[in-house]
Amino acid sequence: MTGLGRVNLLVGTNNCGKTSVLEAIHILSVPGSPNPLWSTLLRRGETRDDIEGVEIMLLELRAGDRAIEEHVGAAVERAKELGAPYRDVHRAKAELHTWLAWQDPPGLQMHLAVRARLLRPTEAVTSGFVAWFRRLFQV
Repeated sequence: MTGLGRVNLLVGTNNCGKTSVLEAIHILSVPGSPNPLWSTLLRRGETRDDIEGVEIMLLELRAGDRAIEEHVGAAVERAKELGAPYRDVHRAKAELHTWLAWQDPPGLQMHLAVRARLLRPTEAVTSGFVAWFRRLFQV
């Protein structure tokens, strides 16, 4: 978009993308944070299962030792047995953040984990997400 001023008015027919532009600005307003994306998805009526699917996909992008990944899964399961209060629907998120906590440096945000090559996007894993994202935002 070019020629923008201090105040801009988006005008167009229904279903031409005005809301998508505003949502994109919202998502890009906090670089590296997934929260604007999640809130946009929920506002569009996407379910928690769809969002959990994103976290499951991110687990597939982990780079490194499979034995450590399996240990993370076992540790998260054991924590649940000991009373960790996470809900089953958030298991993938618990595994992802536990795994990130065990990296060097520990606890990177998702975008920084990609930059550090701890999460390695591959077309085979991400193509389904990209197709879903394009359908959702009609891009």
